Amino acid sequence: MVKETKYYDLLDASPDASEAELKKAYRKKALRLHPDKGGDPEQFKEVTHAYVLFSYKCTICVKLTLFCQIRSPF
Repeated sequence: MVKETKYYDLLDASPDASEAELKKAYRKKALRLHPDKGGDPEQFKEVTHAYVLFSYKCTICVKLTLFCQIRSPF
């Protein structure tokens, strides 16, 4: 949980942020930190890593929910 909180802090997002809010926060932060815009490449990598983890987590949750609905006879 400590590491996950760090990722929310990197994105300047709250832990109860929706997927859309996380995406918006990432885009805003990535634009500011992008190396082509004069930002720090290491910070950009950290922010991108945090967003990728959240995106993957959201995707897995959706797939598991759909799988459980398909498999459940009730």
